Amino acid sequence: MRLIEREIISIVYAVKLHFSSTAKVWLFGSRCDNKRGGDIDRQDIDNPLHKRILLKIALQDLLGEQKIDLVYHDLSLPIQPIHEIAKTEGILLG
Repeated sequence: MRLIEREIISIVYAVKLHFSSTAKVWLFGSRCDNKRGGDIDRQDIDNPLHKRILLKIALQDLLGEQKIDLVYHDLSLPIQPIHEIAKTEGILLG
């Protein structure tokens, strides 16, 4: 995993602040690999658009300029393949 402890704490804090204290955060995709490059992929539970925007801004402020991809699962909708990938291949951050 290519994130330092401060970044992990910041990501989990921002998600829980903007969504819910019970939200789960998985790191998956290229950031789970120690190679250079890639982006941060995460799965967050909940869906309101303004919260998504605020979270993305908060993460950019905390982590600096880098590509951040957010994947959300709205609990009222069916699970999609990307959600399964996040849970099976990812690392639960909090």
